[in-house]
Formats: sequence, C-alpha cells, structure tokens
Amino acid sequence: KDVEVNVVKNQTMLQWGALAEQEESVASDLTTYSDEPERYNHPVHHAFAFNNECLATGQVEVAPKQSTPLQNSRASHEFFYVVSGTAEVLINKDTFIMKRGCHFYVPPMNDYYIKNPN
Repeated sequence: KDVEVNVVKNQTMLQWGALAEQEESVASDLTTYSDEPERYNHPVHHAFAFNNECLATGQVEVAPKQSTPLQNSRASHEFFYVVSGTAEVLINKDTFIMKRGCHFYVPPMNDYYIKNPN
C-alpha cells in the first residue's frame, strides 16, 4: 500500500494549530490548522512534522495548568520527550510525573492525556 508522507525539514516550517477534542474517526490528525498566531492563542496546541495513520512526529505545547483532552492512541505507537518543565501524564489509570529530559511511550489502544501542572 502506498503511504503519503509529508516531512518538514526544520522547525520554522511547522504549521501550528489548536488541539481539539478527538473525533470518532479513524484519522490520527487531531488538529485544526491555522496560521502561526494560533500557537499563542490556545492553551494546548501542536504542530506535526510528519503524520500518517501509524506514526506522527511533531511538537506539543501545553500552557500552565492546562491539559490535552483525554484521547486514545488508536493504532499508533506514541512516543513523547519532555523538552522543558514538568508533565503529568495519565496512561489508562496510571499517572506519571515526567521532568525535563524524560520520555514516555503510549502503546496502541490506550487512553491518555498530558497536563502541565505548573
């Protein structure tokens, strides 16, 4: 099966959008895309550098005291790395506190959210 691939060469080319509630579709794209100012108008937003049905890479930013909506990883293996600050991560019923430099993995078919507790 052919897979369409879109790759961003550097971070200045990322298209930022607000992270919306997950819809009941098979698509892995949870973003409403818009111009760069959108990055500063919403408490939770992300930009994909690469995105297809099984894998997505990019960047998620969560404002203080905010969190992503509860979502399901579906068929994707999702890997995260904490670039700065602290992240409170819920995967199913387990909660983890992750500091800068930590990484975590969300296996397929798991509910999760990411919160900025600061």
